[in-house]
Amino acid sequence: MSEELKETKVTAPKKAPAKKAPAKKAPAKKTAEPKATKKVDTINPPVVNGRTVILNKHPQTKKLAKGSKPYETKGKIEITLTKSVNGCVDSVKETVAALGLRKIGQSKVVGDNPAIRGMIFKVKHMVSVKEVK
Repeated sequence: MSEELKETKVTAPKKAPAKKAPAKKAPAKKTAEPKATKKVDTINPPVVNGRTVILNKHPQTKKLAKGSKPYETKGKIEITLTKSVNGCVDSVKETVAALGLRKIGQSKVVGDNPAIRGMIFKVKHMVSVKEVK
């Protein structure tokens, strides 16, 4: 029996050969297909949260030429703070500060342009405005 044991050799199990990954095919080139445009139904416009949505009705803003002045002054106006900013919302306080006003009765002469007019409109209950010649 011992002779039989000597003759038999123990061998490690053989590993299967590694499989190669299949070669990747080059993706086919996509042809440029025209994109589908959304058609807006003018008879039944879309409704979101109970409100009718009108699409693309805003006019395009004009791009200004380089060096142009978007807010040209058309004269001068005098702004006077007539009421205190205590107890006001922060945005109102910031607007009054941006106009250059700090104390009640303080006046400031500024150029008349749409930006300043918008600021005055926001704090119209707190300021008085006069045109300066």
